[in-house]
Amino acid sequence: MYLIIILLQKIINQICFKFKKKKIMQQKITYFSNLKNFTDSEQFSYTDLQISLRENQIGDQGISPLSSSLAQCKNLKYLILDLFYNSVSDEGTSFLGSGLAKCENLSILTLYLCENIIGEKGITALFLGLSECINLSILKLDLQQNKMGDMGASALGLCLAQLRNITDLSLNLGSNQIGEKGASDLGFGLSKCSKLKTLKLELYFNQIGKKGAKTLGFSLALCLNLTSFTLNLGSNYIGDEALSGMTFFLSQRTNLSSLTLHLWRNKIADDGISELGSALAHCCNLQNLILNIQLNQINDKGFSSLASGLSRCKNLSSFYYYIWGNKMNKQGASALGSALSQCTNLSTLKLDFLWNFLKDQALSDLGSSLACCSNLSNLTLYLQLNSQTQLGVQLLCSSLAKSHNLKTLTIGASQKIFICFLFMKIYFGKQIQISKKSCQIFILSYFDYDQLIKLDQFNFQSCLFLSLNLPCNFNFILQLNFKLIML
Repeated sequence: MYLIIILLQKIINQICFKFKKKKIMQQKITYFSNLKNFTDSEQFSYTDLQISLRENQIGDQGISPLSSSLAQCKNLKYLILDLFYNSVSDEGTSFLGSGLAKCENLSILTLYLCENIIGEKGITALFLGLSECINLSILKLDLQQNKMGDMGASALGLCLAQLRNITDLSLNLGSNQIGEKGASDLGFGLSKCSKLKTLKLELYFNQIGKKGAKTLGFSLALCLNLTSFTLNLGSNYIGDEALSGMTFFLSQRTNLSSLTLHLWRNKIADDGISELGSALAHCCNLQNLILNIQLNQINDKGFSSLASGLSRCKNLSSFYYYIWGNKMNKQGASALGSALSQCTNLSTLKLDFLWNFLKDQALSDLGSSLACCSNLSNLTLYLQLNSQTQLGVQLLCSSLAKSHNLKTLTIGASQKIFICFLFMKIYFGKQIQISKKSCQIFILSYFDYDQLIKLDQFNFQSCLFLSLNLPCNFNFILQLNFKLIML
């Protein structure tokens, strides 16, 4: 007992220390949500600063005094500046670039300029100023929904080429009218960031084209130290050929542990996705993977080739797979299931099969394979708008019920109540048979009811016992060991 008390005291002390440390760190950051309060303060004393002016409509006339005040922050090392939706144009952005150029000691910068009216000239001036901040190690820029164009993207590339100390970079450049040249020049700048370990690059809703995507991929291959990579090329219509640069990059990244690829709506077919699968086979240390290939033109052949590559990712623990709006059927589903069953460390899995061609046998094969994933604890399946019947759902549930480590199952399907009772009957049939002598199941989790399933704990338990042909024990409280969510 004495040892237990000492151990608990140590744990409490550690928690208190972490809480105090976090509180001290928070106290160091000076926060402003009013422009005048900041401009009237003593700027030279700040080292850690957060200024939140989002949706204030301060315009260029507000950016001018803000930038002048920032120029006085000679000791500034950490800055979060939120100017989201403020009617800032080229003139204001030019002021901001001049102000930031004076912050020579800045090492961490987060800048939100999304949904303003900034064009190529303003963006170019901003990046010209940022290129002076050579001590930056962490940079996050959110510039989505502006009009930076190729000129702005090229200026960003030149800026990044000067920032050789960056290790963590996040760029949201979605909806910015960037074409092939802009993407190519941006890639050139990224290739110079030799210390880069974490990169998040959002280029959705642009026009980078085949050449831009290909050149970008080959440039990224020079970022040798990357361990975490996120790329969003959604709705750029790059096609199969453009994936060659990206697959070359991935084939060189054996040290990559986290990968997120958004390639939705890009006219990708079997050949392109097969190349991607071959490249993923080289990512042997991958632990977390998010792959979004929705709304393309992929059939079973391509899905099977991709699955072959995934089977080589033995260290995968979390996998999110979005494929709705393609043409997966039995062969593709079976290949995927077989591949996942070889990923023995897999614990979290999300499969979005919405609007494909899955039939009963495909669900049966998939369920049998998933039941072999011994460490799987969290599973999400979206099955709407496919061709399965209740038989296919029954076969799927029968297999999933064998997954004894499953803690959370989320299913999106049309047969909500049927799936719910079917799964519970199969799963708890064995559980109750094993435990009915002692009438105790020591489990802590809970059950979420869908809006259509209005049953309290007692009524649900009674229905379950009756369906299993067991006498309902009123002294027995069934505690469920997983969460079942019906979407």
